[in-house]
Amino acid sequence: MYAERAFAVFVGRLGERVDRLVLLGREDPKPGRSHYRLPDRTEFVALPYYPSLAKPISGAPAMARSLGTFWRVLDDVDAVWLLGPSPLTMAFALLARVRGRAVVLGVRQDLPRYARSRHPGRPAMLAAATVLEGLHRLMARGASAIVVGPDLARHYRRSRRLLTLSVSLVRAEDIVSEARALARSYDGELRVLSVGRLEAEKNPLLLAEVLRRLNAEHPRWRLVVCGEGPMEGELREALRAAGVEDRAELRGYVPIEGGLLELYRESHAFLHVSWTEGLPQVLFEAFAAGLPTVATAVGSVSEAAGDSALLVPPGDPGAAASELERVARDEPLRRRLVSSGLERARRHTIDAECDRVRDFIAGAVRAEPAPARGGRTHALMYHDVVPVDEPNRAGFAGSVASPYKLDLELFVRHLDAIGAGGVPVSLFTAEAHGPQAVLTFDDGGSSALIAAEQLERRGWRGHFFVTTGCIGSEGFLDPDSIVELARRGHDVGSHSDTHPTYFGGLPRDRILSEWRTSREKLGELLGRAPVSASVPGGFLSKEVIECAEEVGYGVLMTSEPTSRVVTHGGVRVVGRYAVRSTTSAERAAALARGDRSATARQAVEWTIKQRAKRLSPAAFELARRLRPRDLTVR
Repeated sequence: MYAERAFAVFVGRLGERVDRLVLLGREDPKPGRSHYRLPDRTEFVALPYYPSLAKPISGAPAMARSLGTFWRVLDDVDAVWLLGPSPLTMAFALLARVRGRAVVLGVRQDLPRYARSRHPGRPAMLAAATVLEGLHRLMARGASAIVVGPDLARHYRRSRRLLTLSVSLVRAEDIVSEARALARSYDGELRVLSVGRLEAEKNPLLLAEVLRRLNAEHPRWRLVVCGEGPMEGELREALRAAGVEDRAELRGYVPIEGGLLELYRESHAFLHVSWTEGLPQVLFEAFAAGLPTVATAVGSVSEAAGDSALLVPPGDPGAAASELERVARDEPLRRRLVSSGLERARRHTIDAECDRVRDFIAGAVRAEPAPARGGRTHALMYHDVVPVDEPNRAGFAGSVASPYKLDLELFVRHLDAIGAGGVPVSLFTAEAHGPQAVLTFDDGGSSALIAAEQLERRGWRGHFFVTTGCIGSEGFLDPDSIVELARRGHDVGSHSDTHPTYFGGLPRDRILSEWRTSREKLGELLGRAPVSASVPGGFLSKEVIECAEEVGYGVLMTSEPTSRVVTHGGVRVVGRYAVRSTTSAERAAALARGDRSATARQAVEWTIKQRAKRLSPAAFELARRLRPRDLTVR
């Protein structure tokens, strides 16, 4: 497998520093070979092909199919590094967050600036790029971000974690000695080298005018251009029109390990003329060769190059030619540029930059909950089993609770379908070596004994979480029934004391009180304190987990629709899939199996609801009312 861009070399080198690296990208359907072969240890996963994001409508079907591919890759990775901005970057980031993976955003250029240069006269393209850039920066506030160069770092300064990167492909052994660099003779013919794609934002046509000016009085300069692109024909014509066609060589694309390093070393100066840039890696390649450099002051070039290059305004051929002539005649200047450039290249080798990226991504993974060992846990969250026409017979009454209550006939069909699915049903254990289905029941409604009886007929046991402040109230379990559940082998745990709707938004002392009171009450009834609990209302926060651990819980069930068990300190946090009165038996069985089409839908819905909860309770209630319905029973 081959890649077109040299960035694949950087990714391959990064792969040597991690246990496993999976590269996702579009696979060009046209046969042929590109410039850079991917290392054998880099796993490549092909995304459905689309020609360009500049035509989003034609590429939409392929991008939609890419989501499924990405979802499957998330099964076996700890973190994702997403290069953007792009619509897919944002969708991928959302899916990765849903799956509990560390998200690191990558930014190589200012998208609006790129669109303005690449697509002049297309205001719609510029507007779309501006919106994408804004959304990407907003998303970075809650994520880690790796940006190329100080200019982009300023745009992303509000990221949760930020790494400013210099993408360098230079190895330490590629850096020439200062003595070799200073041994160049500037007495005869001089060669100026330019490396970059031949497209509008790189401003290649300026090279012809610079070369004309250099040779206006003393024709001793030659231009070597390494790069390919749609403007190659225009550049040739510009060189002919300027009368310097015989003083220029267009070499096409030259890979860094296919002769480019030698061209740097054999040249007398390097010229960079882009209209827009992030931080071009070619600067470090020139510095490593001890090559005096003249570059346009755009993007992060000024700060990254410092005193290692002579800077000129973009689009000014006179300034570029004047600085090149200055390099040729001023030996002390050359000595300063060479010495400074070599030192800068030593600080930014490919190995040094890859180490920084690896450490930064590892830090993002450490900031996320650690995955627990063992198999996947597909936990289903039930509430009450009641007659269809009497939803208030058990558990909490009202329109908010009713959608989560099933009649007995449907509940039995659920259990039959789950049993036929082949996944073992058991109480949760972190040591399971394969997938396990876990059935849980929230609130502590009086129908718990009915549900327990149905489980026992199949040899199963379940988790029953009790709102202890409701014990003995109408519609809820009494003390004797709670003791009976435990005696029959079911796990009885806490669902808080008073069931606050927005549990995660409470003050810390109130959360502690809810957990502690509930645990003490159950401990008095059962003769031992429970080790498991579930979060009322599904509003999870860091404080909820920390307080649960402080009180003594070891297992915490949430409403997050995920099969991945994570560990926070001494607490195992287990996600669950919500079961509603409209959930068909087939869908319940699919959730218990961990079927991706069933679980993904709940994951997206849950993420929307969590965003709404954090905006305001009113927004959350609106999202709840707008929730798409499950497949109907009939």
